[in-house]
Amino acid sequence: MRQIGVYIFGEYQSYMSRSILLLLFLLPSTLCFGQFKEYNETYLDTIVTQSGEMFIVHLVRIVSESDDHQVQVQFFKSTLSGDRVAHFVVDKDPVRSCDPEVYDYNGDGYPDYSFVSMIAARGSNTVRTLLLFDPEKSTFIHIKNSEDYPNLTYNSVINCIDSWAFHGGTSQYFLHVKSDSLIPFYGIDVYGSERISRKFENGEWIVIKTDSIENTGFPRYLDYRTFDEYGY
Repeated sequence: MRQIGVYIFGEYQSYMSRSILLLLFLLPSTLCFGQFKEYNETYLDTIVTQSGEMFIVHLVRIVSESDDHQVQVQFFKSTLSGDRVAHFVVDKDPVRSCDPEVYDYNGDGYPDYSFVSMIAARGSNTVRTLLLFDPEKSTFIHIKNSEDYPNLTYNSVINCIDSWAFHGGTSQYFLHVKSDSLIPFYGIDVYGSERISRKFENGEWIVIKTDSIENTGFPRYLDYRTFDEYGY
């Protein structure tokens, strides 16, 4: 059982639940799981947007009788007994915790929500299911291909989402949101001292440039035009 948290105007403040028993009491009345063996993880957060709307986020990871793991997330207006505005069910790997995060992934000033939903091939990659807040509809949207892009973050230099995947080298993708999907528009692959720059057009990757660089490890770029790197 995790702490109850409140996300208000870009700041996350965490508060201990006054009653774990209260939360356990609410679970059966707010979620319908069918047959399950156990509640594996439970999280309860409050998100307050910059426009003053408040949402209760209730995430539960469950284990079924057949040992399948699922994450079920519900968003309610104001209270758990308020109107439910969104409900998502996502398959989950059995190893890593959900580690939910409230973060503005697309730079629109509104808090989005994500959680770890699968284990990546290497420990340096964190793969999350992304639920973006839609201020026009006052609800959250499941970005259905977010698991295809590890280590997501907001890139303020280019005003996009970017993804960085660690393997034998690195692959970085610069992404825009279209409807319920992430669409790449540029990519950089680095293998030792070789760097390959590509653009994504008409559903295909096109190589723009291949050049030699100093082999300094596994860079992540702030800007594909200047190859300025992140400062960490």
